Amino acid sequence: AEVEYKGEKFLLKDGAAGADNGIYVYNLRTQTERPVVTAADMPGGRGFIGKISLSFDAKKVIFDFRRDPG
Repeated sequence: AEVEYKGEKFLLKDGAAGADNGIYVYNLRTQTERPVVTAADMPGGRGFIGKISLSFDAKKVIFDFRRDPG
């Protein structure tokens, strides 16, 4: 999933509960990527970050998180 706002894309990288599973910002001009939040940042250091939603002004990101896929 991805959401674009003012030359940047908010990307959801979903993997098999890996630590790099997370939300990243990709700058289209510089072609660089930086993490907003990863599963490693969450309680327990792993899990699944699911669907993301970006506020109209891109100041808030709402997402769901589960420690276990069940």
